[in-house]
Amino acid sequence: MVEKEKVSDLTAVQKARQEGQKLLYDTCKHLTTLNTGSILILATFLKEFFIKDREWTCLIAVVFSALIISMISSVATMLALSRNVFYLREATETGTRIGAISIFISVGAFIVGIIGLVVFVLKNFY
Repeated sequence: MVEKEKVSDLTAVQKARQEGQKLLYDTCKHLTTLNTGSILILATFLKEFFIKDREWTCLIAVVFSALIISMISSVATMLALSRNVFYLREATETGTRIGAISIFISVGAFIVGIIGLVVFVLKNFY
């Protein structure tokens, strides 16, 4: 029977890959926090400041959608990374491709959401 691989049995490359996965996990965690905060800021703006005479209201849907997509993508990446780290797996070609796509979607949607939020606030404050 094959014994389960231990952390001390990992090569230097495997340990470096695992540390990289942990750093990427932390990045996704911070993105999730920033997405949540941005959604709360937009909700506060809509409730407190932009009750009447809102311009470009379709941008609100774009911002909410982008931030939600970014959050979901970050959580999906975190789940995949935690599974790899937990089972001490090396990244497979498919897993690496899915993780790369997921993190790019998350970062891209976050940037779209923040730019949309800034444009909406600037348009409605001035």
